[in-house]
Amino acid sequence: MIKERIQIGAGEIIPGNWFTADALSPTSESVTVGGEVEAIRGGGFYGKVILFRDEVIKTTEPDSWHKLWRHINWGLSPFPSQSSELAAKLDFLAGRIINRIVPAVTDGRVITPDSIGYVDLGKIGFGQAIERMSGRGARFYPKNENKLFNQTRQQLWQLGTALGLEHAAQVHPDNPFGKPNLWTAGDDQMIWLDVLPAIKHTAWVWPAFNFKFHKDVRARIGGGDETFNRIHTDRLRGFLGNGSEELSEDLEVYDEILMQFVGEMKRDNRTLVIEDAVSRRLISSGKGEELMHSDTAYIAFLAGTVVRPALGAFMEFISDTHVYRAFTDRQFQADIVRFGRDPMFRRQRFIEHTILNGAREAYNLGLINEREWEGAWDVLNQPAMSKTEARKLSSTYLGLQAWYTISGNIINAVSIPLIASSVVAENPGARLALGLFVDIVVPPVVRMASTLAVSLMTKQELKTALKVSALPKLGSYLAIPADMAHRFGNRSEMIWHYTKRGLIASLSKVLRPWGGWNSDLEATLWEKLKVENLL
Repeated sequence: MIKERIQIGAGEIIPGNWFTADALSPTSESVTVGGEVEAIRGGGFYGKVILFRDEVIKTTEPDSWHKLWRHINWGLSPFPSQSSELAAKLDFLAGRIINRIVPAVTDGRVITPDSIGYVDLGKIGFGQAIERMSGRGARFYPKNENKLFNQTRQQLWQLGTALGLEHAAQVHPDNPFGKPNLWTAGDDQMIWLDVLPAIKHTAWVWPAFNFKFHKDVRARIGGGDETFNRIHTDRLRGFLGNGSEELSEDLEVYDEILMQFVGEMKRDNRTLVIEDAVSRRLISSGKGEELMHSDTAYIAFLAGTVVRPALGAFMEFISDTHVYRAFTDRQFQADIVRFGRDPMFRRQRFIEHTILNGAREAYNLGLINEREWEGAWDVLNQPAMSKTEARKLSSTYLGLQAWYTISGNIINAVSIPLIASSVVAENPGARLALGLFVDIVVPPVVRMASTLAVSLMTKQELKTALKVSALPKLGSYLAIPADMAHRFGNRSEMIWHYTKRGLIASLSKVLRPWGGWNSDLEATLWEKLKVENLL
């Protein structure tokens, strides 16, 4: 999968490869970091992260969709942390300073990753080498930890305003992307995992988001001016008093580099764009000269910096589909063959993607440990019904799922032309409203009615499928897996809990880009819908 690899020129970093880099520092000798690549994660707008045993390299090259979003919100200017060595030094120093301060002023209740150094990754720009942390996101079961996470975010935000840390916006209580930046290490100790922002606090963020917390950051830390990732060292020194002596060298170097960086950023955007492309060897110096003197060539180059990530985002979406992988991914092809031939493998994959789908995601996110994951499998290895009952239920499930798919396609054949034709209709508002009604309201009604009818005719309990089928858009995909998880997984409270949480996480991701597992929106929906008692 594209998301699990990083291209650096002709080279490629994938899990299992060996990769090392020199971690540089403006205050100490360089050290070598890396080793065997254990995994590659998304990393949001800042960039993908490469996981090693003891360290993490935060690259500044995100997936194509985040890259496009970030690039447009930077006004087609280079992302400083990627293009400027001065900015990379400031990111390193900020991480080092925050790592020294936060545990001290919170009595060790909150810790942060230590900064090891900044790295030069050639064509994908600079990155940061940091300490790898061990922790997880918030659990809702057996104890709901959302209150603890919310209190910690509020505490860190108040601390950030007192210390002059614009980075505290990363965990601002109203930052919809903020919750995943916080982990717990257990025993109520919290980890401020990601201290480096990627989007300036402009309030209005492309394509159409008005983040009110940006104004709060600018008012309370920036004094009304635009903020991003600066440490206001005067405020920090004032807060720490004599305690700032231990940080005096880092703070002095930070102030010196910040002054140089501010001067660097005052140059015109065209110069910054071209120098970045030449220094990262994306273009030759000769091409850079051409772009500097030809407006037509420069505009075409800028257009390419938007078109390429847009096309890349489309290709990444396509490459993640099962159809595409069936033709291009050798491991996926081998799994398909094995699925058809090996009944044990088939059972394992089927259970992992239905009954244990939520628990599997929780295990991958570290919300449950290996012992709990293995315990879930032990529960399911106990027989639950006779072979005759199992065959009857399988036929019911397959028939319902087929009907959901067929009826959905029929409804799409009606709703899509209605919505598309609203552009040229005499009454576009009414045509669009009708199309949306058919697209959003009709499918859940059809699914609920058909599920109820099948339940009555077969005399089988399908209450969970009936409820979940009412979900707009998601009901067609989740109703049968949810019913299976409830029917077989209710022998384990943990299995059924994470099945429900998986449903809510999926719903939150559909509703907003910042939804999903470990998001504020997921927690809000969980509490507002009273999911623990609803299903």
